[in-house]
Amino acid sequence: MGEWTRVLRAAILLTLLCGVVLALPGASPAASPFPAFYEIADGQGLSSTVDVDFDFEGLETGGGSERLTVTIPTEYGVALAHAPGKNIGTAYVSTVPIGGGAETAFTGLLFAAAGDVDVSTCDPGPHAAVWVLRVRATAGGTLEVPVAIDRSTSGYELVACFDAEHALGREVSQLEFQPENSFATPAHAGRYLFDATVTPFGPDGSVNTSAAYEMRAYEVLPQVLTAKVSYDARTRLFTASGKYTSEGKPTAGKHIEIDVGTTPRSFAKVGDVVTTAGGAYLFHKRLSGAPRYAYSQLEANSYEVCSGASPAPAGCASYSIGGTASAAIAVRTGR
Repeated sequence: MGEWTRVLRAAILLTLLCGVVLALPGASPAASPFPAFYEIADGQGLSSTVDVDFDFEGLETGGGSERLTVTIPTEYGVALAHAPGKNIGTAYVSTVPIGGGAETAFTGLLFAAAGDVDVSTCDPGPHAAVWVLRVRATAGGTLEVPVAIDRSTSGYELVACFDAEHALGREVSQLEFQPENSFATPAHAGRYLFDATVTPFGPDGSVNTSAAYEMRAYEVLPQVLTAKVSYDARTRLFTASGKYTSEGKPTAGKHIEIDVGTTPRSFAKVGDVVTTAGGAYLFHKRLSGAPRYAYSQLEANSYEVCSGASPAPAGCASYSIGGTASAAIAVRTGR
């Protein structure tokens, strides 16, 4: 299990137990003013098993969603042989009343369904597999959101259905789930597209396919971000350095965030630094005390304007480019 996976699972469990929310390495912002899709993996190497975090933000800004379909790049391996009923990851859903109102957050777990469960009229079966987000709100109330995995001519598609939430008078504003041990990265370097289409409800509650819009999430492979950290107890100077490469090439002008913490799972940002022409970065900051752990990250970023034509009737609402992170490492302290 990668570092991002450990942090994500710890954050979800803390949220369930205490209502605590932690910042996740490489994660997207807490809210988006436009519909956005982030694909965040716990590794950006080639030919490797990865845990992928699918994060959809600001869905209420695009109108109430009836379904969400994600096309997986054909070059990615997809493993679906999970035991029925097994917990395979974490899940988060937030909803708002139809027409607007206060947001309700639900946290929980992702399960492999026991059989080809009904996903309503959204996506009739049969399916290659079905996952289910089982989530609950702190103040009470539960939701189950099915995600069908279907084979297509180009590989696999994930289809999340929101009919049940609409029937309750609510619409999904954010959806996030992270299946573990389910994906393998391609063997070749490049930029890979995870393509999502959102189909909204019409004003009369029927499915409005003519208003379907696209969201794109790109993963660049391979990406490597190294980190070396230290703390001088005499001068109270914290130092972080390393190098960023994308598709095997050093990359300049990338904003690298530096995070420190007292445990390997709880971090706070202490600053940013920009990579040089050789992809290197060097960060200094005086801290009152020695941090025990630190890591560097290049966050995923989203943009509201897409390039090129879109296959969706209502066009492309946004695109994002995935980031990466170094391992969380112990800080070397000296005098």
